[in-house]
Amino acid sequence: MSESVIAIPRSSTHAQRIAWVVLIMAFAIFCALCIGLWIGAQFFFFESSVPLLSRVIVARGAISVATGAVSAGKELTSGDQVEMVSGSQASLFFRDSQDGNRLVASITLNNDTSVQFWTATVPRFGWSNGGYYVELRGLRGDADIFVPQNLPRAIRMIVTSRQGDLVEISSSGLYALRLTDSRLEVVNRGGNQITLTPFNAIEGRSIPIDDRAVIDSSRPDLVALESASTNMLRNSTFESVFQGLATDWACTNSTDNLPRGSYAAEIQDGRSVMHLARAEDATTNGQTACSQFFGNGVDITSFTNLSFRVAFNLQYQSLNACGTEGSECPLMLRVDYLDAGGEMQQWYLGFYFRLEPNRNDPLRCLGCPLEHVRVNEKTWYTYDSGNWLALFPERLPQRPVAIQSVTFYASGHQYDVYVGEVSLLAS
Repeated sequence: MSESVIAIPRSSTHAQRIAWVVLIMAFAIFCALCIGLWIGAQFFFFESSVPLLSRVIVARGAISVATGAVSAGKELTSGDQVEMVSGSQASLFFRDSQDGNRLVASITLNNDTSVQFWTATVPRFGWSNGGYYVELRGLRGDADIFVPQNLPRAIRMIVTSRQGDLVEISSSGLYALRLTDSRLEVVNRGGNQITLTPFNAIEGRSIPIDDRAVIDSSRPDLVALESASTNMLRNSTFESVFQGLATDWACTNSTDNLPRGSYAAEIQDGRSVMHLARAEDATTNGQTACSQFFGNGVDITSFTNLSFRVAFNLQYQSLNACGTEGSECPLMLRVDYLDAGGEMQQWYLGFYFRLEPNRNDPLRCLGCPLEHVRVNEKTWYTYDSGNWLALFPERLPQRPVAIQSVTFYASGHQYDVYVGEVSLLAS
């Protein structure tokens, strides 16, 4: 009996091979989709981000944002170029709308400063371990950076100069950037982590507190460290508090008229402040003052540069300008000093926001060397005196030789003021 061989049709074998190929490819696609969905879900739930509320608020004068004039405030979008003009000041505020509009960082831009806003983000979901990210590009001029304490997330802020140098901030604190055509200065005024990396360098240099890092155009690849200016005032940012009052400052209220004002150390937008206020429909003069005394005086004859920095927010004032005598500003700075002739002198400067067009109240007080400074209400403004000693010509008997005390005070009928910093920087 012979065996018979049944031939399998060639077309049937080919169809089986195709079926296996299709099955394997389908399984591979299924696996790839699963992996892709897993990676996508991981990214969406743990890595994706949403924009922070990014807004520029004008504190004085007018500015340009994306070629348009701005005199109050404006929301920022990626790529917006922010330009200061002479005499203007504005601040960029970055807030987390998912956390009650918590302030994440603020950057104050002074006159003739420009920068491009690039991005500011926060993780999409609260359970993500990611942090805040802020990036600004092409800085020119002066910028003061504030990052609040106790942020719920890590922060990474990148600021690049026009030359490509990179400043990276990753902790709370106060920082100052000064950029000219020939020099970049970065000052750590009270933060834990800031680095400066020259253009094309691999590693940056960390800047300790109270030090200044400098890149000079003659050596663009070198970061030099030097001591920053000395702050002669203690607790100048009111972070040290005992029983509701800022240490090292003696605060008082005038007792001539009722109601009396109030003073208290508080936290406003993550910033330690002194809050000076007087309300209750007061129609008489009142004054709330905080002073720091130097005993027999501090000798300043060895200094070539002495500058005052005052950061504040004028919430309310009832009087026009600084009153009928020009002496009742909602915030005033007074310096008591001994001059070269051995006489005690006082120097004043005031700040206000309300100016009624039909009034003609004086804009400086009797004996005030400078006109008071008008700013916008309900926003932070930083006053920098420049070299205060330059206001007093050398060899004149009125030139200061020793400072006895520094006082900031609110004056008028009704006022409401936050003061975030009073510094006296010497070099």
